[in-house]
Amino acid sequence: MSNWNQNAGFGRSITDFVRTVVPTFGNILVVMNSSDSDEANYQHVQEVFTPNPDGLVTFYTSIESAYAAAESNNNDVILLDANSVHTLVTQIAWSKSRIHMIGMDGGGRITEQGARVQGTVGAAVASLIKVTGTRNSFRNIKFVQNDTNAAALNVVISAGSSTLWQNCSFIFEVTNNLDETTCCEVLIAEAGGTFDNCVFGNDCITSSAARYVTELNTVTGSATSDSPKHNIFRNCIWRIQSSSADAIFCQITKGKFTNTWINPVFHAAICASTSAVILTKAMSVTAGGVGDGSFLVVNPACNTTDLCTSSTNLKVVGSSMNGGADTAYVGIGITPA
Repeated sequence: MSNWNQNAGFGRSITDFVRTVVPTFGNILVVMNSSDSDEANYQHVQEVFTPNPDGLVTFYTSIESAYAAAESNNNDVILLDANSVHTLVTQIAWSKSRIHMIGMDGGGRITEQGARVQGTVGAAVASLIKVTGTRNSFRNIKFVQNDTNAAALNVVISAGSSTLWQNCSFIFEVTNNLDETTCCEVLIAEAGGTFDNCVFGNDCITSSAARYVTELNTVTGSATSDSPKHNIFRNCIWRIQSSSADAIFCQITKGKFTNTWINPVFHAAICASTSAVILTKAMSVTAGGVGDGSFLVVNPACNTTDLCTSSTNLKVVGSSMNGGADTAYVGIGITPA
């Protein structure tokens, strides 16, 4: 008989941790890569997470199978092992609600999380995950778009309602589509989304197009079928290495009501060997799509020439970063020039 269970020791500590991070009544499902089956942790976790009294299998070797087993609106939790990569066969259409996925790598990392989710080369889908459900959450996960197919234009599409992304990073690992203006790491059509301690973009490979790292826009099939609204970006970092000065960290194509950025950092790598340069601006607003929107940027930092050259519905509050040209960067309640 196995000595590993959820009532004591190792097994109890895992369940206690999960309930502390995600205080819910839902089931706990575990995903571990089958290539690690010879390791002690794999065997111990498999013994702890046996089928529950209702017959629900709780141990899986793919995210797809765990997501399929998770019950919508039940606040089920999916735990990802952080040893080996979790490869998705195709895009997950995350339409279920109130499911919470956590990378088990110690937590707290803003970048280079140990729990890595990536796609399959040749999958020919737009993103790894397209979220359209309500109140889902993702913590401590690195999302990597590695498909070289022309269709792979995003890492993640966040088009749900009240989705939480906490301590997650989103990068392209290949340059095949980084010369396309329609390519961006995260396409956002959220209503009430929270992006907390996240990193968007990769400063190790070179983009060559006037593209976006993140874009707020409408998305077909989104939870609200509306413009992005009520979103909060807190303590997030945008990164890029670009040979085009016209690339933009955060593009606001559509937006409604309020969207707020708190302590954002926009940082472009400058590399002579790859002709990577400073960007002209960190943010851009499309005037025709934001008539009902208000965008507030609090305490930003950037190494771009300007924070934003459009004053349409966008306000900046913070300390000056450039004594010679304050309004080109940040001022107290000043609309960027």
